[in-house]
Amino acid sequence: MRDTVLFTSDCYSEDRNATLIGLQLRKLFEANKLDMKIAGASLVSESNEYQKAGFEVIASAYVPPSGGFSFQTVKGFFSDLFSGGFLIPIRFIKKIRAQRDRIKLAIVVGDVFLLWLTRKALKKTGIPILFYIHSKSDYIEPHYKIEERFIRKAASDVFARDELTAGNMRGQNIPSVFLGSVIMDELNPAPIDLKLDPSRPTIGLMPGTRGEALENFMLILQAAELLYSRRKVNFTSAVVGQITDTDLAARALREGWTLEKGDPFSFLVKGECRVQIGRGVFVNVVHESPVLIGLTGAANEQAAGLGKPVVAFTGTGPQTTKRRFEEQQRLMGDSLVFTEDFPEGAVKAVLHLLDNEAERTLRGKIGMERIGPPGGAERIARFVFDKYFGFGSGK
Repeated sequence: MRDTVLFTSDCYSEDRNATLIGLQLRKLFEANKLDMKIAGASLVSESNEYQKAGFEVIASAYVPPSGGFSFQTVKGFFSDLFSGGFLIPIRFIKKIRAQRDRIKLAIVVGDVFLLWLTRKALKKTGIPILFYIHSKSDYIEPHYKIEERFIRKAASDVFARDELTAGNMRGQNIPSVFLGSVIMDELNPAPIDLKLDPSRPTIGLMPGTRGEALENFMLILQAAELLYSRRKVNFTSAVVGQITDTDLAARALREGWTLEKGDPFSFLVKGECRVQIGRGVFVNVVHESPVLIGLTGAANEQAAGLGKPVVAFTGTGPQTTKRRFEEQQRLMGDSLVFTEDFPEGAVKAVLHLLDNEAERTLRGKIGMERIGPPGGAERIARFVFDKYFGFGSGK
């Protein structure tokens, strides 16, 4: 019996978006008394988001050394090669193929490669495959013609991340719609006070979620130290659980920082400069910060969508290359300030934005317009339910 909707996703942020759509779809199934299950399969993550939502996990994997960006750098390619990372797609296909007799519908949240893998796993089954384009936008770079031909062949419906991309795809006879930005859904502050000094402006620090995040945090700390020597500010950070206090203390100590443990927040301390370590408080950090320093992908975009400008510079890994930030800048517009001058240029950019409220407001408005409003998960789930499970769907 085909009683399962399968979500496939690339990695952490895609897992989150897939889960948000899945939760909304589950509500519709329950409200309409449909006995349908939801399952998740993540290509290069532990599928924690699916597990937290109570979804069955069909496939998961360790994150390879490149963080899933094997072809962004030579180092990333060979690191993945020698770690066995290139076997991950093969295992992914096999795990989905073993479950395909019970899958009624598949929703791919990621890139064209993931769409290809999912279609390969479900080949000759007739199972409809829907595609949420998470990783590409025509603001950054349009899909290649060969990608468009494959999407047209493989996907029954396509959900774009912005209207520009959706419109261009419709012009290529691809059934594409823009129903809102899932990345902005469920961004609610944690019920906790960061207890920052109200007499000082606050700068939020976002080192990212991938394997390079710890080293990138060290670069951010270098910029923070220089910034603090010129302006007394609060520093608060949004750190993911993968960066433990033990790892952070050991690595930061080499740069002259010490970890001061506390409850609920620990601090990295160097002289008078203190950096608050926040976990699970990303939205709080953004709300408290007129300007943020971000070496990340989705979090930079979410901060911009919440109306805050982000300053970025080249980091240490494949997600934080100059090319990646230039692509992100095309998506985010002037809400992202990228500088190649580190750390001096980054500090100057932050100070300039702190001192120019009108410019901050304008850049924040651009970010909200580019990233789009919340509510995408609910609208996409409603579209899926009405077309594939609702009245007249032939369910």
